[in-house]
Amino acid sequence: MSFSKEIKSEILLLNEKSRHDRLAALSAFVLFSGKLMKIDGKSRFFLDTLSDPIFSKYFTLLKKTININSIDDRLLTAETSKNLFEALRLKDIDSIEDGNIAKHFSRKLIDDSSSKKAFLRNAFLISGSVTDPNKSYMFSIVVKEKELADIVQDIFSFFELNAKVSFTAGNFTVYIKDSTEVGEAVALIGASKAYLSFENVRILKEISSNVNRTVNCDTYNIGKSVNAGLLQVEDIKLIDSKIGLENLPGTLQDIANARLQNPTLPLAELGGKLEKPLSKSGVNHRMMRLREIAKGLRIESSEV
Repeated sequence: MSFSKEIKSEILLLNEKSRHDRLAALSAFVLFSGKLMKIDGKSRFFLDTLSDPIFSKYFTLLKKTININSIDDRLLTAETSKNLFEALRLKDIDSIEDGNIAKHFSRKLIDDSSSKKAFLRNAFLISGSVTDPNKSYMFSIVVKEKELADIVQDIFSFFELNAKVSFTAGNFTVYIKDSTEVGEAVALIGASKAYLSFENVRILKEISSNVNRTVNCDTYNIGKSVNAGLLQVEDIKLIDSKIGLENLPGTLQDIANARLQNPTLPLAELGGKLEKPLSKSGVNHRMMRLREIAKGLRIESSEV
């Protein structure tokens, strides 16, 4: 299974809880895979071919959000098409002549952090991909309309991710190539397992690169330090995603941020990176406290 498919399999299990988020998710389906068809003089909405699991997600959203309970070969009736467009605050469906639905999209549906994530997550399901981190780094979403590319780029910008847009063979591609930001984008759409996998690969590649540039090193000690650092980084990432590092005591915030910035540094050297330098035993004590917090969060997650 490709890395992109792993991510999509994971986020397919996520459900939008609020109606606002479900509308944002539906908007992604309509904008990224929807077409308008004129039948007997009336416009009807058609969802272009998607895999069965992704289509099932779309149908579930329709049922939960606007009480549409049946679809004839992925084609809505004229009435349900109109209801869908009204719910999404789109222009009257019969007045959209050029078929470019994105031109008429209201960004009021993605006006907060949660709805932006819901929109982006489902956009990725339909037309997104992430390269295998063992080979290269790239998070991308392909769209046909410039208006839609702008929406996606603006969402990334909202979350302080530097996405760029390219145009090739009639399509716009919104993409991120910075290795750290690619990982953050994977986490942003809710693929936490894939994110940890990505980070492990990225850090190991970074370590390997550093090791190759260092000719006089003790391989055993570096390996031991690296493994410990990776476990600590994983704990800190988990704490950040669950409760936020900003909610930790200041002393733990300092050491957590120092470890994130220096994932392979030995404890004694890591203590020297702090504003108030700390001994190896002091650093180790704080790392153990972070380890206990992460352990508690894992237990809570397993009990849910």
